[in-house]
Amino acid sequence: MGRSFDERAVRAAMGRANGRRHLHRLERALALRAQGSAGTRSAKEDAFLAGQVVEPLVNTKIEVDFHWPGKNRIVEIDGHGHARRATRANDAHRDALLGACGWTVERVSR
Repeated sequence: MGRSFDERAVRAAMGRANGRRHLHRLERALALRAQGSAGTRSAKEDAFLAGQVVEPLVNTKIEVDFHWPGKNRIVEIDGHGHARRATRANDAHRDALLGACGWTVERVSR
């Protein structure tokens, strides 16, 4: 059975690594992951990334109901399942991440 990524476990390990060098790199990787960046997958991607003045998100996927990349606009159609507290919290977190990346997210209820 495969294991999935557990950010809480990683952060707990970071806490136990008190004073270790280069923890800032892991912190940066976690921040990029939270924004949807999956990191590079090849030496060529590493070389390209090293030459960028402004760090881009890397190997991202965006799955939304509708989006207009040229207008940075996203529309999500929320059905009855979006009334649940946990779903609303997940939606708010995701919308905040997308907003931080420059997207305008509109939610349309049924």
